[in-house]
Amino acid sequence: MMIKEVTVRNISLGLGIPKICIPVTGITEKEIFSQTEEALDAGADLIEWRADWFEDAGDHHQVCHVLRHMRTQLADIPLLFTYRTVKEGGRGTADLSEYESLIKRAVCSGSADLADIELFSGDETVNSLVALSREHNVRTVISSHDFEKTPESEELLKRFEKMKELGADLCKLAVMPQNEKDVFRLMETAAEFTSSNHLPCIAISMSEKGAITRIAGETFGSVITFASASRASAPGQISAPKLRDLLIHLHETL
Repeated sequence: MMIKEVTVRNISLGLGIPKICIPVTGITEKEIFSQTEEALDAGADLIEWRADWFEDAGDHHQVCHVLRHMRTQLADIPLLFTYRTVKEGGRGTADLSEYESLIKRAVCSGSADLADIELFSGDETVNSLVALSREHNVRTVISSHDFEKTPESEELLKRFEKMKELGADLCKLAVMPQNEKDVFRLMETAAEFTSSNHLPCIAISMSEKGAITRIAGETFGSVITFASASRASAPGQISAPKLRDLLIHLHETL
């Protein structure tokens, strides 16, 4: 499957085996920095900082301080900044204005390589954040999450297409399956989107039912898979070392 490669520091998303991203969900600075070290030791290709877990997420100076420290820790490992709101399954309670302001500070910090932007924060907000990200050479992951169900295939494709229209570098859908058919529908829709648009995606079917989507992304255009170091941040995450073995084994058979 030929898709556009997205290069971030030392990795090419869309080339070869899906890259392993480990989320950091510490509440305090000490926990954040400790989890970052654990993620590096576990062999992460990139790190996601889930700033919605941070106890001082409302203090932009503290957020930038943590980003600078993480940037030093990570050296040349890419850093994805995410503030996941409650409506998307996270812990973030910021209103839209605060949300936009926080993402802008992260983008302008010089420490983040990628920024997660929630699709349903609205076209105006998404357009503004995408434009700013481009100015600062920060890649964008426009995302949509549903922790209750898997929408119909038409809706899944519509969301992917909307993310592309809004200028996403990476289009992310994470949904909850009710059965195996939901899992395969997501994979089929992702394959349809990536093959016709040549744009990389991140497609995750959560829980144990959807574990195959964390392993087989190379077959349907999903270029990042999320794993755990010592704790899972979403249902169905696999430990990074185990996941890497599975990814390599599948790659060698393709």
